[in-house]
Amino acid sequence: MLEISDNGQGMDAARTGSFGTEMIASLIENELKGKMKLETDKGVKYTFYIPR
Repeated sequence: MLEISDNGQGMDAARTGSFGTEMIASLIENELKGKMKLETDKGVKYTFYIPR
């Protein structure tokens, strides 16, 4: 598990479908067979679950 977060003002839900976010999700899910979780309410928090 890799978690990256900040404590800023969050992120607009419309930005969660951006090219960069989609590209990262595709890499994690398709190439590494993992999962990605994004939380945007109290800052921004990406959590990546990558199997061994």
